[in-house]
Amino acid sequence: MPLETSQIATDDGKHFIMIQRRQIASPEAAEAFALQVLGFLASDEDRLMTFISITGVGLDEIRARAAEPAFLAGIVDYLLSDEQLLTAFAEANQTSPELPARMRRHLPGAETFEG
Repeated sequence: MPLETSQIATDDGKHFIMIQRRQIASPEAAEAFALQVLGFLASDEDRLMTFISITGVGLDEIRARAAEPAFLAGIVDYLLSDEQLLTAFAEANQTSPELPARMRRHLPGAETFEG
C-alpha cells in the first residue's frame, strides 16, 4: 500500500516531523487509479496510438469500456508491461513505480497477474 507523507513544523518552525500513514487501497481506488493511467495514455498522441496499435482496442471501445473493472485491469497491465512507460507515468504523477503493481492487486484477475 502507498504511504502518504505529511510534514508538520515544530514550535520553533525550523524542524519538521515526518509522519507516514498507510493508505488502504480498495477496488474503487484501484479503478480510479486505472482511469488516471488511461488519462496519462490519452494525454499524449504517440502513447495513445501505441496503446491502440499494440492492444487492438479502438477509441470507441475505450470510451465504451472505460468503466469496466476488467478493462481497467488491462490498462494497468499494459502500463506494467513497459518499464519505460511505467517510469514516465511515475515521474509525471510524482509517485513510486511500485504503485501500479500494488493497485493492480485490487482489480479483477489479480490472482493470475505476475507482474
